[in-house]
Amino acid sequence: MGDGLNHAAQDDGAVQLAHESRHLRTHYFNHQTHHRGQLTAMMHQLGRDPSVTDLLAMFRTAV
Repeated sequence: MGDGLNHAAQDDGAVQLAHESRHLRTHYFNHQTHHRGQLTAMMHQLGRDPSVTDLLAMFRTAV
């Protein structure tokens, strides 16, 4: 059962695709996690400290 919100897109073969927004949100979350992992791996390969890649920690402010 979906949330009723859909996103339509077209792939390179001109095929119409439809995705529920809950699936897109899960994909976006997983994809940005993938890129943070890539960044961390590259920084380690360069012998650098990747520091914090957690978005909440990056935007955290003191109260």
